[in-house]
Amino acid sequence: MQIIFVKHTDLDHYEKLIPQLKEILSWLVIYLAKSKAMRLIFTSIYRPYDEERAKGRSGIHGLYRAVDVVIYEDGREFDQADYDRMAYLLNTAFVYGDGKHQVCVSFPHGTGKHLHIQARKETHKRTEEEM
Repeated sequence: MQIIFVKHTDLDHYEKLIPQLKEILSWLVIYLAKSKAMRLIFTSIYRPYDEERAKGRSGIHGLYRAVDVVIYEDGREFDQADYDRMAYLLNTAFVYGDGKHQVCVSFPHGTGKHLHIQARKETHKRTEEEM
């Protein structure tokens, strides 16, 4: 499976992601590698916090707590149902930790269909008791 960063600076930004987000992404990569997925493309990792807030957004990308990805399988981009299933799996496997948000959002927003994956210090993999 290929892992692609759209911007040449994204690999450096990837290294700065919070550990909880990297744990989710590692789980995702392992899951996709076992499936037919051929490509995981990081379309957005870092966006300057102040610029995002000025646009009325949360700024979470500027805190190294979120990424946006698209996935290709058998030469085609995931369709919306595939993204929805993947978000369900991630949200079942991980707890965001604030009682109101989830680790993954799949509804089309911004530039179109993709996964928005986010974490915070309290984010953790669910235990069997939490499942």
